[in-house]
Amino acid sequence: MNIILDTNIIYGDWYLTGPNFSLLEKYLKESDATLFVPEIIVLETKNCFKKELAQLYREMRKLHRYLPDEEVLQQLPDREEKCGEYDAKLDARLAELDAERPGHSDIPHDAIVSRALAPRKPFREEDKGYRDTLLWEVILRKIVTKDTITFLISNNKKDFASKSSDRLLHADLIGDLVSADLPKDSVQFYSNLKSFIDEQVKSELKSIIIIDVVVKSLKKGSYKGFSLDKWFIENRDAIIEKINDKIGGVVAHFYSELEDPTVTFIEDPEKIDVDEVTHYKGDEQLYHIDISVFADMAIDVFVFKADYYSGFGMTPKNCAIED
Repeated sequence: MNIILDTNIIYGDWYLTGPNFSLLEKYLKESDATLFVPEIIVLETKNCFKKELAQLYREMRKLHRYLPDEEVLQQLPDREEKCGEYDAKLDARLAELDAERPGHSDIPHDAIVSRALAPRKPFREEDKGYRDTLLWEVILRKIVTKDTITFLISNNKKDFASKSSDRLLHADLIGDLVSADLPKDSVQFYSNLKSFIDEQVKSELKSIIIIDVVVKSLKKGSYKGFSLDKWFIENRDAIIEKINDKIGGVVAHFYSELEDPTVTFIEDPEKIDVDEVTHYKGDEQLYHIDISVFADMAIDVFVFKADYYSGFGMTPKNCAIED
């Protein structure tokens, strides 16, 4: 099995240490699967981190107007130094995962131009899609083989996936596989890491589903001192940040008139349901807990005046956001 990560899968979990990456790491060690993070993705990830950090620094400096005497604000670490540290840590983490990093410098430029002129996915109108096309050419020429299934994990469904299904590649890309004498199903698509882990990884790991002990204990309050309510409250800001990474697509699905939705606060949970707890053999510290949280949250959105006065039928709706 080949596993390919796009930049948008790494984005937010910058050090590849979240729960899904932990399960992926365990799977890579126990199987013959190979992780691929093409060099174009590594470079883009480092650049995205640099941009995000620069934005945070700009926001922090605005606080000087309100808190001019705060020592913390006056002693921000050197931004370029921190970016350099991140680059080194990302390289080290990829090395820990034995990730292969095929390059793109030898991809023929004519191949890119021909796709742009067609246009063929991942290119789209107005010559957008150069980077995604470069990634696809690397996948097609350097990763995919006849006898090994390859999973591309990217939340860029618009350019990689079929309109009829988020799990199928776009017809243009399937055509490329066939033209290269590769099976049309040799590359399969997932739009997020969690779905891939749930469907392709969990069942392959040596696991014990602990229903009676852990689930019942958590529902009563805690298990070995761990409480879901306490965890939620302590990690509220990080949870809000994760939701904001995904909420745009969820809101757009219900209300296309609303732009730039941003969660500003989440109330304490009304209820947390424990759906499943998985404990993996050989690792006493690793538990994977699937939960459903019911909580009120405040969302700021932008809506054009005309849409607002037209009464576009905005009524509260329940929606689920997966990590």
